[in-house]
Amino acid sequence: MEFHFDKGFREWLSHQTQEVVVAILTRTALREWPSSIGTRFSGLSSISEPAPVPFGLISGWAMLVAGVAAVQPEPQIRAAAQAAGAALARVASAAPSGRVRAVQAASKAIAGAGASTASDASAIATAVPAPAILSLSISDETNATWHAAHSDSEFEVAEMVRQPLWHDQGWPKGMAPDAFGNCLLDTDPHFDFFRRWYDGMVTGQPLDWELQRRVALIDPKVWESGDAEAVAREIARVEAEWLADQLPQADRLEFDEAQGVFVSQPEPFNAEKLVETTLKQVEFAIQVATTSNCGVNASSTACLYIDYTLEHCREDANAIEQNLEIARCDLVQGVEDGSYQEDGKLTALVQVLDRAVTDLRAHHPEVAKAWEARIKHRLRVAEADQKQMIVEKATELIAISDKKLGRELELDATTIAHGSGEVQGGAIRRFFGRVAQMRIIVRSADVIKRIDASSGYKGTRIVQTLQSLIELITGAF
Repeated sequence: MEFHFDKGFREWLSHQTQEVVVAILTRTALREWPSSIGTRFSGLSSISEPAPVPFGLISGWAMLVAGVAAVQPEPQIRAAAQAAGAALARVASAAPSGRVRAVQAASKAIAGAGASTASDASAIATAVPAPAILSLSISDETNATWHAAHSDSEFEVAEMVRQPLWHDQGWPKGMAPDAFGNCLLDTDPHFDFFRRWYDGMVTGQPLDWELQRRVALIDPKVWESGDAEAVAREIARVEAEWLADQLPQADRLEFDEAQGVFVSQPEPFNAEKLVETTLKQVEFAIQVATTSNCGVNASSTACLYIDYTLEHCREDANAIEQNLEIARCDLVQGVEDGSYQEDGKLTALVQVLDRAVTDLRAHHPEVAKAWEARIKHRLRVAEADQKQMIVEKATELIAISDKKLGRELELDATTIAHGSGEVQGGAIRRFFGRVAQMRIIVRSADVIKRIDASSGYKGTRIVQTLQSLIELITGAF
């Protein structure tokens, strides 16, 4: 789409959906971001100073939230956008003048994401000071950004985010990340998630949007602290839990404190009775929850889906799994946004739904088959060096596992490195599902201390190993 004048692009923006406006503003901010997290203010300047960690964290969070808002708009994300916008305004006030354009671009994106209506978002986009896409400057950098925004306008949001950030023109002179000196994404290990996230946005291969959503919704107080280590720990927790959700297992891992090792506990189920047992548990749990003061009642979304499932879907295991997952998500989100008040009865219902969905995926033949198909559709085969890394990292996990679990980890890692097809797919699911469970368990300081005392590896190293494996597979979804 061609716009020969600034006015034409402004007019076009004013007629777009909020999601389109926010997507374009976010991609513009992403193009400017390297200039604000490097040690030099300008790609054509030798003036440098340490990269600002708090600004890097908050601006990264703001653009992450804005990107999610463009793809998955919802009240929780809008609230997060407003919190991120306020935090960005606080840290941006101290930003050096050389980073003003990047600050303005990020501020526009997050303000658009937090706007109440599409017209408000458009007004923010076209207001002065304008972002680079609406600048009257004729610099090479602005021209490149202008043309990239023109190319963005050719796509709907879902397709736009899958396009390389600069489309087919490549990084313009003076705007490439390496032009701004040492970048936080490369020098600070606490920015590892943002490095993977930014690489995905630049190449048009974004990380899984549900994962991005969960990271975006991390408690604003954690982000606002400006503590990169604290933010990284919370992101690691979110990634581990997300991956565990993607790869349900037919067993549970536990940590045997007496031996100081992980052990696998099989969970045999009779598939024919699984649905019946699941529905009985859910029916009892919802009846109990509706007698509490948590806010769940007959008109709640979760209740409507559960009631429909109990009345009409008893013979359809896939529908049961999907409906119960929707109900679970409604309850979790409702607690987060205040629609429901958390109490013991509501917590029990959420746990029953969570276990029901996981068990159906792991043990019911029809659901397991459908779930496996979804995983295989999204699973990307690792490169040769990554496969070898899995084998090497597995030796550390074997050292802190009992004999049976250790042997299975070894077999799965070898199969991932050298196998193919269905055999490799099964090994990938089991190995990384167990890795995700381990990563959640080692959040306990007591487990870390016991590993220190019982194996040849430090507990902190095991945490790093598990996280590196999770990061490897995260890009597969």
